[in-house]
Amino acid sequence: MNTCRKKMPRCGSEIKAFLCYALFTAFFPLFAFDWPRPAENVGLFFAQKQADVFNRGLIFTNPSEVTTADSGRILITIQNDFENTALFPSTLGTALIVEHKNRIFTVYGGLEKITAAQAFSGAGAVTSRESIGVSGSSGWKKENQSLEFQVIDTHIKAAINPLILMENPVKVKRFLIRNVTAVSKTGSRIPLSGGIGLGAGTYVLYTEIISGTMPYTTEVSVNGTLTEKTDYNALKTHKEKIRIQGSAEYDFNSIYAEKNMLRLAEVALSKGKNTIDIKITDIGGQESLSHIPLSVF
Repeated sequence: MNTCRKKMPRCGSEIKAFLCYALFTAFFPLFAFDWPRPAENVGLFFAQKQADVFNRGLIFTNPSEVTTADSGRILITIQNDFENTALFPSTLGTALIVEHKNRIFTVYGGLEKITAAQAFSGAGAVTSRESIGVSGSSGWKKENQSLEFQVIDTHIKAAINPLILMENPVKVKRFLIRNVTAVSKTGSRIPLSGGIGLGAGTYVLYTEIISGTMPYTTEVSVNGTLTEKTDYNALKTHKEKIRIQGSAEYDFNSIYAEKNMLRLAEVALSKGKNTIDIKITDIGGQESLSHIPLSVF
């Protein structure tokens, strides 16, 4: 392993203890992964909407050479479309799966061809930054989508956000909070703006999805008290459903229940003056804030 690199996963107090511990113990010996493709070619981020499922990694644009993220052993070679399984539920097309220490896998899907001789010789061993193939459009890809790169922790049975572990994280466009909408238990949709009046009760808040961006964490407070926080750092398989790990767990249909909107939190509003504060942080640490005063009757 590249022991000279000492980038650590972002295990701050904001990440749930069990997940932070799992990430820390799993990735401490790895320190950081190399990029399998140039960082500026990321087209779809972790947990973004991909058809009707979460994207489980990073999807890069445009065909190019693919290299290994770290040293390891080629575990699986896939030469055609891949049917759903518990660990790899997307159609990867032609792909390689590399096993690293501590039960960590890296997945390289959407390849046009495999160039690593080890994939077919049975030897299997690869070094960091070793060329293993050329990305293309095999598998479940659209338009100019190419390499699908995933990091799987088989110990906790979760796909990990690769950006937590990459050397020199990509600069991402800030996720702006706009068109926040409250959806009532009866399905009524109320666009929120400062001073608006609405009835007391429980609502689910959504914000508009911005193309090419994805939060790392979302936080919602009501009257100064944190109501809910979601961390987009892992997707864990639970009863054959993928769920976001945060202050609560939600499946795909909960996070993306509203068209072109992203779920923020469920809030309970009581009669009188209420304030909602929203903070969204991206993987680069950029914050977007929104303060919404409400009159609740």
